[in-house]
Amino acid sequence: MAPAPLALRFLAFRRLAPRFPAFALVLAVLALPATAHAQPAGTAPAPSSSAGGVEVAPDSPRASLERFLERCGAGQFEEAARHLELWRQDQAEGAELARRLKAVLDRHAAVDVETVSPLATGEVGDGLAPHADRIGTVRTPAEDQPVTMVRRGAQGFPWVFEHSTVQHINDWYAQLDNRWLIDRLPRPLLRAGPYGIPYWQWLGMALVALVALALGWVLGRFTRGVARWLAARTPSLWDDRVVARLGGPFTIGWALFVMWLGALQLGLPPTAERAVGAVLRMSAMLAALWLVFRTLDVTRERMQKARWASARPAMRSLLPLAGRIGKVVLVAIGAIVVVSELGYSPTSIVAGLGIGGLALALAAQKTVENLFGAFSIGVDQPLREGDYVSAGGFGGTVERIGLRSTRIRTQDRTVVSIPNGKLAEMSIESYALRDRFRLHTTLALTRATSSRQMRALCARIEELLRARENVWPDELYVGFARLGEASLDLEVMAWFKAESLAAWTALKGELLLELLEAVEEVGAALAYPTRLVQLGDAPLAKVELAG
Repeated sequence: MAPAPLALRFLAFRRLAPRFPAFALVLAVLALPATAHAQPAGTAPAPSSSAGGVEVAPDSPRASLERFLERCGAGQFEEAARHLELWRQDQAEGAELARRLKAVLDRHAAVDVETVSPLATGEVGDGLAPHADRIGTVRTPAEDQPVTMVRRGAQGFPWVFEHSTVQHINDWYAQLDNRWLIDRLPRPLLRAGPYGIPYWQWLGMALVALVALALGWVLGRFTRGVARWLAARTPSLWDDRVVARLGGPFTIGWALFVMWLGALQLGLPPTAERAVGAVLRMSAMLAALWLVFRTLDVTRERMQKARWASARPAMRSLLPLAGRIGKVVLVAIGAIVVVSELGYSPTSIVAGLGIGGLALALAAQKTVENLFGAFSIGVDQPLREGDYVSAGGFGGTVERIGLRSTRIRTQDRTVVSIPNGKLAEMSIESYALRDRFRLHTTLALTRATSSRQMRALCARIEELLRARENVWPDELYVGFARLGEASLDLEVMAWFKAESLAAWTALKGELLLELLEAVEEVGAALAYPTRLVQLGDAPLAKVELAG
């Protein structure tokens, strides 16, 4: 199967696993990788006229073996028995011997059809008698025994399995661990299905997958319960939160383990068994990455709330960026492991990444610039997540510092994304780093305000401000500032401590209301603009301009 569908299956598992772990697991196991597309042991396609540029003779050992496997795969064991050298006492059980030989070749024989001679004369110079070819071996506990084909007669006669091989079929078949199941299956289920795997084994894999998912869910809940019990006995809360988020990885892990045990009982052909093993290993790698991601998230959250992080704001703001970089590194490692399972060399992949590094840097200059900008922001700390800042003409709260851009939530609740490369070069005004907030206002009083009222008002306002616990007492000023055109201006300036800009905004509103109340207490009033207008020789008229 082509690498593209494999990549799609990888992405599908990654996207579906967090939400639908059961469906993702069935998808990963039932969709065999590229290795399953290779010809399974003991299975062959229909005979071809040529292979690798070599003409396959119709009376060659390869052609006879292909016809035998083809007929067995179609369930035509009586026809397949014609490819066995049967003596008279074996004629009655020829079809049964053909079926058993096919089962043995599927499970234990190291048979590669492509290596069998395509010539009518067979392999010459192999040390065997003329018109005799060894097509493979059967691995037994005692020794490896050969599987041979011979041609009885002149050129043009078909090749058949030698009688010495036929005599060992029952002994080889008796060594199969799943023969009790094969003997009881209906003949249609013994036919070869996709990729040369019998239909009964396809059904068995589907059943094993369903049972594994059910047992995985049960065992996953049990494991998480035990882990919660153990975590509750420790003084730390970190392990409790980690265990609470590991239900999915536990379920997938147990399901993969049960599926591996079930696949061993099916007696799959060697190539299919290797393919299923590769899929299970890749799935286990993805489940492990999922578990590590969950653990990293909890660890980052706990570290941000730790005392040492509160005392070091710079380190605390670096934790989200470090967590994202760690996830990228883990995904890269997992991708290399998965690709190596598909048959590619990790060394070649790493070398290719090194060679392509220069081309990547040239083709993605802006991306690399933004990446280094993220590091620069993380080290220099001009802003942190949660800070209220003003940059590039935008003001708002920093929601996320990513590897490419920084997102700022404005006061209009819109989100502005600024590339990190540009943000690192901007002048950034951070309100979060303010150690105090300034109240600076002017009270414009009417000209009817007396000096006694002015002094009483100054004393009252200073008393109100100093009564605040969060006032900065060293830099507080309340005094008569100037004689305005239509008012007597009283200047008020003080500094206050506040946790955030939002807290300061609420405090500022309360302070302004107290100033208005103080003006009312002394009997004064706020002025509004007035003008004296003279028209010709007419007497002066006072015109009041409502402000």
